[in-house]
Amino acid sequence: MANDNKNKEQVIRLDDIMYILLKHFKTMLGLAVLGFLVGILISFAFYIKGLARVEYYVTASIAVTSTNENGMFSANSSDPNATDIHLAEDMTDSVIYVCKSDTTLNAAAERLQLIGVTADDIRPNLSLSQYEKTQIIEMRLVWDNPDEGVMILNAITEVVPNILIDTLKIGNVSVVNPPKVKTSTLSFINVKIVAVCFLIGAIAAAGYYLIKHFIHPTFLHADDVKDMYDLDILGEIPGDKQYFNMKVNSFSANDYSSVQEYFSACAHVLVYRLQDIDNVCVYITSSASQEGKSSITASIGYALAKLGYKTLLLDLDVRNPSLASKFIYDRDDRHTLNAVYFGDATIDEAIVKINSNLDILPTKLEDKRLAIDYKMLEIISIAKTDYDFVIIDTAPVGQVSDSMSINQAADCAIFVVRQDQVWISAVTDSIERLRKSGIALLGAIMNDTKDGSINYYHSNYKQFADSPYVHLPESEKKKRGKPILSLGSSKGKKDEGETEEKEKVIADDIGTKILKKRIKELEKKNAKDSQSKKEEAEEVEQLEESEISEDTVVEEANSKVPDEKAPNTKASSDESSDETTETSEETSDDEVADKKEMSETSEDDKDE
Repeated sequence: MANDNKNKEQVIRLDDIMYILLKHFKTMLGLAVLGFLVGILISFAFYIKGLARVEYYVTASIAVTSTNENGMFSANSSDPNATDIHLAEDMTDSVIYVCKSDTTLNAAAERLQLIGVTADDIRPNLSLSQYEKTQIIEMRLVWDNPDEGVMILNAITEVVPNILIDTLKIGNVSVVNPPKVKTSTLSFINVKIVAVCFLIGAIAAAGYYLIKHFIHPTFLHADDVKDMYDLDILGEIPGDKQYFNMKVNSFSANDYSSVQEYFSACAHVLVYRLQDIDNVCVYITSSASQEGKSSITASIGYALAKLGYKTLLLDLDVRNPSLASKFIYDRDDRHTLNAVYFGDATIDEAIVKINSNLDILPTKLEDKRLAIDYKMLEIISIAKTDYDFVIIDTAPVGQVSDSMSINQAADCAIFVVRQDQVWISAVTDSIERLRKSGIALLGAIMNDTKDGSINYYHSNYKQFADSPYVHLPESEKKKRGKPILSLGSSKGKKDEGETEEKEKVIADDIGTKILKKRIKELEKKNAKDSQSKKEEAEEVEQLEESEISEDTVVEEANSKVPDEKAPNTKASSDESSDETTETSEETSDDEVADKKEMSETSEDDKDE
């Protein structure tokens, strides 16, 4: 089994990656902000050392005209017409392209004789844009020397007319606004440095969590648990902090949670899977602490009790008992498993009644720790005889071996896996331990799943929790009468008497089904016993007939002997007849007594 588990690899899905990133989004954002601040500090350090770049913004504007090389417009006129103006507007994009071309920028740099300045240095800092779809082009140059920036824009406007004529054979530009330094800013915050540091922070956080998950993967899907260990998934419990922060027996209709439905489904699964076992004893364990096994134990026990099954919850996580904290009841040192183990109280005295079908035997953390030995197993064996289900909360099997000590008293075990909590390797080791110990693994429960779709469903339907006949017409509701099972009330808490009455009705309904089954079994047994009695009576009758035949033979023989022997023969015959009569009367009395005893037994079973 170990080799099989190792051969089965977990599949990494795209939604797993998204889940990991979303789960740690706050951490990633925090590191990104930290990177942003580091970028600002680095920029400030550059500024202190004089490495910060001072940038000046030089602006200008030019107008495009559609004149030819002779300076004339389309009609050989020195004045433009509408056609010339539209032509100039259409030429604007072409002029912008020519202005930023290598030919123009290199010609401007050569004109100024700038050492080390090329077209590649000017182009990223030069921006040209058409002004509101007119023939005007706005120019802006970001440069670290304001005088040099003005000279570059002037040089561009001077060389571009000749280049337009050489390339387009038409077009010219005229200066609208001469170059000037519009603003100057001290950019001690380097945008590039800050952006890079921000991205490094975010990517570092994302990479850390992804690599961590690939090296030490955890379970994100219940199907992975099922496929890897061949375990049935008994339930997937969604994470609901409000539900798990409340006491299990404090819920009212106003505190309705969809989680209750999940535990109810788990209870139904347990009932179905363990229907052939009387006085079921199940313990619940996990790989590590903080996986929610105690909360699951309490909730499943409460759900079984609501179904009408007499249930006992037993806390055997002796190193860290917490099952009692899931319920509201009056604490008493005598009402603990410790008191039973050390002989200070009997089992009946120590058991705490939560409701009519649910009891709990809590454990108290003391200096003298309980031992799971033969004495403890005997306590479990005695206690479970009075219950349909005994659910035991045990220590994590991946950390201590206490759980496996209960195998002799338990029928099976349930394994809890919390989503994205424990490494898969730890879960594998724990399940291998359980299987090697000989306990039957009933299945697994995936706890704290991140699935909110069901919450919307139940938030819309919880208002119908008062009646299972809510979808029936009024006439049909009256015909069927009051529902046997009520899921709660939306008007608030009912008094204790009414609650107990509802629980009694539930128990009676389920108990009736069980009794019907038992009555049928008794009827079959009684029919079989009656057939056996009938056969015995027939044998007795045959015996009596045989004895009567013998008496007849004796009488015939006596009739042939002398008269003096006749009295003796008659006396012998009378004695034989008396013995036969007595035997018949005793047989009849025994049959009546047996039938009466069988009838009383059947009536007692029906009452039970």
